[in-house]
Amino acid sequence: MTGDLMVPEGFRFSIECKAVNVHVDFLGESVQFDRWLRQATDDAQRIGKIPMLCWKQNRKGWIVAVPARGAFKDCGRFPHYSIRYGHDTVQWQWGWIVCRLDALLETNNEREFWFTDKN
Repeated sequence: MTGDLMVPEGFRFSIECKAVNVHVDFLGESVQFDRWLRQATDDAQRIGKIPMLCWKQNRKGWIVAVPARGAFKDCGRFPHYSIRYGHDTVQWQWGWIVCRLDALLETNNEREFWFTDKN
């Protein structure tokens, strides 16, 4: 078992959830956010899935971060209002797409984005 949510068979993502009131500067480096991304990545790699980090601050909506390359390579679209977060290292070369969770759900409502099986 890995990640914070048990997901159905064929689900492409391993989901790490945080409900912490921490300020994250998406235009600069955020040590705490980077730790969360590392945890999500390590967990997902152990089971061969794509990492997804869902984060909630008090009195604000959910934010989601997914790797730009892995999540959107074949079948997904970036939500209209999203930012790319990352550093200049090999691991973060493609960066992460960060957006509101509801925008990701609305933009990528096709089964193929969420599941590997075509049934």
